[in-house]
Amino acid sequence: PVANIMADAMLEATSSQGVKVSFFNAPSVKDTAIPEGQLTNYDVIGRMIPFGEEVVVADLPVEKMYEMLELVAQKVTTDGSQLVQVGGMVYSVNADKAEARNRARIAVMQAEKDLKTAQESHRGITEAEKKLQEAREKYDLLPPCIEKMMILNDDGTEIKISPKAIARGDFAGKTIKCAINDYLANSNGIEFHDTGLDMAKLFQNQIIEMTRQNDGEFFVDQNDVRIAIKDKSGKVNGYEPATTINTKYWY
Repeated sequence: PVANIMADAMLEATSSQGVKVSFFNAPSVKDTAIPEGQLTNYDVIGRMIPFGEEVVVADLPVEKMYEMLELVAQKVTTDGSQLVQVGGMVYSVNADKAEARNRARIAVMQAEKDLKTAQESHRGITEAEKKLQEAREKYDLLPPCIEKMMILNDDGTEIKISPKAIARGDFAGKTIKCAINDYLANSNGIEFHDTGLDMAKLFQNQIIEMTRQNDGEFFVDQNDVRIAIKDKSGKVNGYEPATTINTKYWY
């Protein structure tokens, strides 16, 4: 829920620039405990969002957006996994496919390391190259773990994006204007332009405004599910969805 607040703050602050969705990496929020009473600068800058990141805007190709989410989502079954948080959209992750893709990607990384060692020692290079090619082919054959994404438009319509649609070329050359924290943009090689918006300040202002709107009480919607992690049993995020949760996007 705290991640949703940050995503919403980024989206609202940049919507006048035509931004449709927001992305930020979960480790940007270090501590999610909201204190009772007045929120201090230390709570936000020193404890919750201490990394001094800024919000930037990018015209992100749909294929690149899918790639960014897919690479992070593959780690969903590992300890300490941190998904890319979103605003203005939802997406679902198949946990079983994520586990298989993650194992295969680790195998590729190990094969790359083995090839480098072989090249340095001038021994077994051909065999190492063969194993790397096999590992890459195995990884490429596995289906993506993100099964679908939906951009939620202001008018109530949706833009549905799936691996099959991307493979068909339905989104070739198409971009979506997004707000993103500068660390996530830089680490994924995304071109962007600065907004001068500080993430910590946006977050603080968002919490203050939410508290004001709720007559001095801080309230978070616990039922706002934006990222669904599904397994073979059909559970979402580890449990059977309650009737109060909007499951429209996952079934």
